[in-house]
Amino acid sequence: KLKKPIEEEDMDLKPIYTNNMRGEIGIAFIQMVLNKDIVPTPLLKVDGWWGSKTNPIVLQYQEKYGLASYDGAVGPNTFQQMIKKYPDIWDNLEYLSWSKQITLT
Repeated sequence: KLKKPIEEEDMDLKPIYTNNMRGEIGIAFIQMVLNKDIVPTPLLKVDGWWGSKTNPIVLQYQEKYGLASYDGAVGPNTFQQMIKKYPDIWDNLEYLSWSKQITLT
């Protein structure tokens, strides 16, 4: 199985993900992290669509890790923290997207 290591530029990403965004691999990554990290699992559908369930779960994640943004949107601080905490998810998702094994709606 191919794995793409985290590149230095991944740590420099400046994403901002929030309500009603769709078709973004970054949102699929966020959904996978939230499903793995939050207990009990919120069972978010991993589809790259930022639905109504996502904001409160993001707030819960931000509170858990003391992230300053604490607004329910995923900006650079939250996103980079997720990449550092779950590099395996980031690497696997990038590989699956690149190889067309997943498609986002």
